[in-house]
Amino acid sequence: MSMSMDAMDDGSLASEYGMEIMSGRTRNAIPYSAHTFRAGDHTFTVDSRYNFTRVVGSGAYGVVISAQDTHLNSRVAIKMVPKAFQDEIDAKRILREIKLLK
Repeated sequence: MSMSMDAMDDGSLASEYGMEIMSGRTRNAIPYSAHTFRAGDHTFTVDSRYNFTRVVGSGAYGVVISAQDTHLNSRVAIKMVPKAFQDEIDAKRILREIKLLK
């Protein structure tokens, strides 16, 4: 999907990793940047604010890592599911998990 800057006249910016929305009140926010690293057999691309600590575990759906959020100075868990939407039933399970984590 391609979006011209004219279509984003509300001040939104698109990053190469996905859509990052910046409304008028967050224009002074730190721009989005990402970095990539290997964790086990997987390659993660995450926001630069997260520093990889260690692999927590892996299973049938993917791998979970521990990372340090440098903006909030707290530990977080990041789960990567490489083929999240290739199977409809698996996709529904993953979306249900995301809803539960909110």
